[in-house]
Amino acid sequence: MNLYTGLPNDWVMRGARPSTSSNVNTSSCVIHCSISRRHIKARHCTCNATEQQPVGIASLSSSVSALDSMQADDLLQEMARAGNPVDAKLQSEALSAVFQEPADGVQRVLLRNPAALKLPLSQLVQSTSSLSAVLGLQPLKALAMVAKAPSLVETPAHEVLQQASDIAALVGLPLEDAAPLLAKQPSLLSMPMDELTPQAQRLSSALEISLPGLLLLLSRLSPAHLTSLMDTPSATLTAQVQSIRKLLARSFGGGRGLDAMLLVAHRPALLLASPEQMAQALARLSSLLRLPAHRLTAAVRQCPGLLSMSASQLTINYKGALAAMRIDINTVAQMMAEEPRLLQLDPLVFKSRVEGMMSQLYLPRKQVLDMVVRQPQLLLYLTPTLKAHWTGLKSVLRAPHEVVVVIVQMYPDLLCRSPYTLKAKLEVLQREFRMPPLRAAELATRHPNIFKFSIPHIQAARELLVNDLRVSEEKLPEVVRQNPTLIMQPTATTRGKLADLCALLDASQATAAAMIRDEPLLITQDSRQWQTNFDTMTSQLGLSITQARTASAMFPSLLSRNSKRLWDVCQALSSLVNTSPVWASELEQASPASINRCLSYSPRQLQLLQYCADAGLQAEQPFLGTQLYSKSDFVQRFPGFEIWEVNQRKQPSGSKGKRRRPQGHQRELSLSGSISSGSGSDTGG
Repeated sequence: MNLYTGLPNDWVMRGARPSTSSNVNTSSCVIHCSISRRHIKARHCTCNATEQQPVGIASLSSSVSALDSMQADDLLQEMARAGNPVDAKLQSEALSAVFQEPADGVQRVLLRNPAALKLPLSQLVQSTSSLSAVLGLQPLKALAMVAKAPSLVETPAHEVLQQASDIAALVGLPLEDAAPLLAKQPSLLSMPMDELTPQAQRLSSALEISLPGLLLLLSRLSPAHLTSLMDTPSATLTAQVQSIRKLLARSFGGGRGLDAMLLVAHRPALLLASPEQMAQALARLSSLLRLPAHRLTAAVRQCPGLLSMSASQLTINYKGALAAMRIDINTVAQMMAEEPRLLQLDPLVFKSRVEGMMSQLYLPRKQVLDMVVRQPQLLLYLTPTLKAHWTGLKSVLRAPHEVVVVIVQMYPDLLCRSPYTLKAKLEVLQREFRMPPLRAAELATRHPNIFKFSIPHIQAARELLVNDLRVSEEKLPEVVRQNPTLIMQPTATTRGKLADLCALLDASQATAAAMIRDEPLLITQDSRQWQTNFDTMTSQLGLSITQARTASAMFPSLLSRNSKRLWDVCQALSSLVNTSPVWASELEQASPASINRCLSYSPRQLQLLQYCADAGLQAEQPFLGTQLYSKSDFVQRFPGFEIWEVNQRKQPSGSKGKRRRPQGHQRELSLSGSISSGSGSDTGG
């Protein structure tokens, strides 16, 4: 039994017990730390003992990742004795190594809760690991819990578990659902249950929300606001909610989808703000952003904390951002409307973060501003966080600096994504599509928007390729590398298009899947274009439904071609076929391959056929044979072609028989938007 936690020793993470002895010699000589996974060994140098040199943070920070909690604590204590300050970066690296959590996430927790930096590292690790074990929390959440309430290091874990279980039973939630909320508001764990129970019931009644909803609301309050809310009379809270409802009704009217309790649930501090202040803030917000009512509603819904700010502070922040960024006032208003949380930032933050991006990306101010205008969320990130995202993106893509700079200029939202998320998605690509790491990195470099899709989407795309499109496991890497669009489209959309293709051609799913594998461009197009091309082949060229379906199934590019180009070719072929029963008969009996060839005729080949028609040579020249001739061969067989060609050039451009598309046919094509599901239609399916 562990005396600190009251739990079996195997429940506590190895290496989380406080150190009871130290093997570090604290004499005044220069200390060299030889660090391994198991121990820290101090060696004495042979220099004069009167010369003292501190242990440098830069030289030791790379070694901390190899330590467990007790060893890291010993190292930090030795550094303090040697005259070095213990900074959040070094301590976060030690905690990151112990808990296998992202170092930047650990560092954010410590910076937001400076009191945690004063705790001995071994106590911080032991308390975190114990709470993580008993409450079922991720180590990073348990660390944030201890950092917010440092007194938890003195509370045995079994007592915390009992209090958390009692609160979970009070609100009617399983412990695994209540624990993350209590981790955000650990102050509740220090309140006696005989006081907390009536308070919770009173607040639930006054605010007309359920007890689980109340716990969610309380978890979003700061400790100071929590105390104030607990001291506020029920009548005052009820009146405050009514005031917020009246303000919203007066400002936005009914039916705008902006509920008072929805705002309060997202920003409980509104319960402590004065109604007059909220009204002034809303009026100032409207005048600054100059938004229509529906967009102002969306801005308030996205960031209800703006209503708890004073009108003067909103103005200061807005004008400060305008001065710091030095761009058009309408552009700033548009940025604030898209990302209203920017209005909560200090004006000095804008300048420092833009300059931070300039130094990281080696880009001029104009290009960085263009990025933040298109992706205002970039300004919400701390400069160290953006630096970590930038470094992580370069590492994930394995591409030169210049290439990644171009990518983030095109897709600035990539800098808003954690490198751990990007790495996880790339690993899923490698695993699901059997790609080597370099191939996956190359694919992501060529198509960076692949990072916008979730991991479940990528997994579902693989299932679609294997099960619906019947791509073999061996061919998966090559198919995805050559046609990444197949996995960057919603799977429901792809399956819908597959069904449309089956209906259009009266084909089996296997045939449609084979067509998409042969012509992946099909899946990127609107299925109405397929119908338009199909109608063109039947109505303009005169192919039968069966001919068009068979040719399209064997040569799917016929459906994906440019509709205007296909229409022009069909019109020209139709006018030529009508000049001779021989050619008409030849077209009626044409094989799918011959149909594909004639629909691929170039303007030169059409010109050769036009000469044969004008010279009455249809019986001598097959309609489907012109592709066998070069111009010199054709002239050698038909010498009169050169004279005919010269005469054609002499004719005015308007008299060369160029036909215009009939108006009725244009309307017919524009209205053929639906694909018939029947197989016996005479209009092409």
